[in-house]
Amino acid sequence: MSSINPPPSSTSMIPEFLTPPSSLLLGLGTICLLGAVFCQKAVGETIISCSQASEEIFRGDRLPILPFPSTNSTNDGTDTTSINR
Repeated sequence: MSSINPPPSSTSMIPEFLTPPSSLLLGLGTICLLGAVFCQKAVGETIISCSQASEEIFRGDRLPILPFPSTNSTNDGTDTTSINR
């Protein structure tokens, strides 16, 4: 019987000096995760400030006074609507 050699694994084809250590990968992943958390907090605060600013736009004291229709009763019991100008 002839012995069959297993195919070489893909990690043995890469030189060892090109594989980064796991502590470096962990450090880079931690930095990215912390950056994402801080960016999420900043974006959330920006959205809240924009919503408060848009709420100021729609406040009642800055809107013009619009003519409101009033109802007038006639003698026959029917209501007519007119706009005061």
